[in-house]
Amino acid sequence: MYRLLKDDGKLLIKEGVKPPTGSEGEKELMEVMEKYDTIEKPYEPQYLINLLKDIGFKMINIYISIDGFFKQNHIEKVLHVPISIRVSNIPAENTIIAYKKEYITSKNPNVLKASIKVLDFPKEVKNGSLFEIQIKVKNIGDTIWIADPDPVGEHVTIRAKLLDKKGNLLDDSYGGTTIPRDLKLGEDCILTLNLVAPTKRGEHLLKLDMVDELITWFEDKGLKPVLLKLKVL
Repeated sequence: MYRLLKDDGKLLIKEGVKPPTGSEGEKELMEVMEKYDTIEKPYEPQYLINLLKDIGFKMINIYISIDGFFKQNHIEKVLHVPISIRVSNIPAENTIIAYKKEYITSKNPNVLKASIKVLDFPKEVKNGSLFEIQIKVKNIGDTIWIADPDPVGEHVTIRAKLLDKKGNLLDDSYGGTTIPRDLKLGEDCILTLNLVAPTKRGEHLLKLDMVDELITWFEDKGLKPVLLKLKVL
């Protein structure tokens, strides 16, 4: 199977976990084999992972199926406790996606770099009014930006901070938006930030920066954020 996959191929495995010796699960499995005259050989999770690594798969993710696929370590982060393969009504199954090629993504980033170009921006706005900023962002690092929002972060967004005219921070969560799809090196997209103008009249600054959510601001990795002057009338 490994040799049949393309270089960027992946393999989905969804099968039962080997039940403990002497358990009700083992008894039930033996009864099924006797009834249908079949041979079943479920694997323990770690054995299966080691087998996939020995074959040559570079990246192996463990999922739990709960009306969809969710990474086991992501569920653990949300619950703040380690979990076994059998949780509540979750069946005791190995659900694994093994990748022939290893990818560097925003879930475990290396170089996070971006080009941020402002396409449309109103330099003057009425206080309390709605306004938009159109931005073109381009991935110029070696890390794939994941688009799908996740409660534990690790996806990429663009965010705006509100500063006063001297550069003092007023609001570090002034606005933001997600990217529409995963972006590889050299890929770009156009985003629209929908913002509400400050109520206080006068000059302000907007700082635009990319974020690997719950991991890092791109500025902390060397990216120079975009600063925009905003006059509130």
